[in-house]
Amino acid sequence: MTRIHPPAHLIADLYKAHHPSYAALVASKDPAQAALASPATGTDARRWLAMAVAEAVERRLDVLLESACRHPDDFRELARMFGEGGYRVEVVVMAVPAALSRLGILHRFHERLPEAGPAGGLPIRLTPVKIHDDSYGGLMSVAEWIDEVDFVDRVLVVRRGNLVAFADEKATAAAAAGGRLRGKVAEAVERERRRPLTGEERAVVVRDLETLTARDARLGELVMGLLEPLLVDEEEKAYPELRPLVFPPGGPREAMLTLGEEA
Repeated sequence: MTRIHPPAHLIADLYKAHHPSYAALVASKDPAQAALASPATGTDARRWLAMAVAEAVERRLDVLLESACRHPDDFRELARMFGEGGYRVEVVVMAVPAALSRLGILHRFHERLPEAGPAGGLPIRLTPVKIHDDSYGGLMSVAEWIDEVDFVDRVLVVRRGNLVAFADEKATAAAAAGGRLRGKVAEAVERERRRPLTGEERAVVVRDLETLTARDARLGELVMGLLEPLLVDEEEKAYPELRPLVFPPGGPREAMLTLGEEA
């Protein structure tokens, strides 16, 4: 995987824009119709993503795949396709406390930040609470599944800001023998989700919450209630050392996104 030969970057959302119904629904002046753009095209987009992965595996292409894990069985099947196809499978999991995740979604949407929209220039949209919660639960389900399978070669669990909180990798001998990781991925994700906020995170939360409350006092109060359990001091409790995410060839391997390169 190099700049000369970049990976095929696959995201289900991108395929929605190619659905025959998508453009008309998005352009509808009826809000109820416009709101159907994503759910009406999502099933076909997921099917097309699976077809794209099958084609990439057939061609032996390097692949970068993004998944929100709202449909965890989709992730499992796609990862299995790579594993059974002889790929080196690396997974990077974003682990964020639920309240922080909800606040981030609201802040990005109301401030019209580019990252509020799907990749590929699709319209900015507010992720519904149910979809957020389904994805949040689905990701944990996937983390538990990773602990049980033998074809995931490497995992990084990261916080926002590209800080690596956990890493695991098969030893070369274990990989050759079809071994597994240590089975600690779900535990690491759960620990990150329950941890108290850092001082830097609190400062960002205060700023974003003030902005949200100015727009919608009721919503701001609701999110504040979700955040309160995270605003505690647990200095006596030890958390893993955080390492900035790095790329080859430099930096410690336990914080490296190896881009398919084995040790």
